[in-house]
Amino acid sequence: IVYKCCFTLHIQVILGLRLIILLIHAHSAFGTEVDSQKNPDDPFVKNCRTFFEMSLFKPLLILIREYTLPLSTSLWHCFVTHSLFFFSSCIPQRRRDFLQWMLDSRNSNESPLAGRDEIAGQAFLFLIAGFETTTSTLSFATYLLATNPECQEKVLQEVDEFSAKHMVPDYQNVQELPYLEMVIAETLRMYPPAFRFTREAAEDCIVLGQRIPAGAVIETAVGHLHHNPEFWPEPEKFMPERFTEEAKKERHPFAYLPFGAGPRGCIGMKMGLLETKITLLRILQKFQFKTCPETEIPLQLKSKATLGPKNGVYIMLESR
Repeated sequence: IVYKCCFTLHIQVILGLRLIILLIHAHSAFGTEVDSQKNPDDPFVKNCRTFFEMSLFKPLLILIREYTLPLSTSLWHCFVTHSLFFFSSCIPQRRRDFLQWMLDSRNSNESPLAGRDEIAGQAFLFLIAGFETTTSTLSFATYLLATNPECQEKVLQEVDEFSAKHMVPDYQNVQELPYLEMVIAETLRMYPPAFRFTREAAEDCIVLGQRIPAGAVIETAVGHLHHNPEFWPEPEKFMPERFTEEAKKERHPFAYLPFGAGPRGCIGMKMGLLETKITLLRILQKFQFKTCPETEIPLQLKSKATLGPKNGVYIMLESR
């Protein structure tokens, strides 16, 4: 973050938000309390940063997304040995977190978890699965609000009304932010970070006249679906009102799939949406988003393991 003057600051959003989400997931997965500003050399922060800054992160993320890989595989050890030893060493600390739940599950008769490395791999997957997806969503949301000031004004009014009633946001009271929720939903429609996903057919079936044999892998193009004018009139326009309760009831339920659907849908959906909502709420309580000379319009995209802004997102935060 670089301060431009007393009341405004200029940020590259995607870099500024990554660390916030990283620390949230570190606490959730490993029960780790870290303060990166007071202690930037914290071992947990350094090891996470080492992994995320690797040039091989993208292809590894593709593998992780499609398969739950144990950390004992030679591929992992070849490139991230030092970090893996660190995360494995967190296991004996026995905190009440995602990692501890898996350790408890391992002691049950029905647990599928085989060993220490696989447990660490599951916790590590939980740590990184929502990292780039959540930060990209936040980046896209700030860009869309900055370039659609009339929508941002509605959000700011709702945020102010919320702040007058509640001192601290929590899981229950943030449900009182319907327009902000609509903004996030429309952001995920226009820029779904998980822009494609695959499923394997469990048995022979016919879908829309097309025979799909058992074992076939089907890829769903979420990005194409979310921009299909049959379901989304003027799909390139940012229109949060597409997600009013009335509008959602009139639309096919599978026309909107930012988190997949069915029993293999994203297990972290609620957590990801809560992170996004509270982060935007906290920022908008004190700032509003504005475009600046460096703001890229239209936004250039990259689509590798996930969808994201190709060159980051540059906006102005103006004090309210």
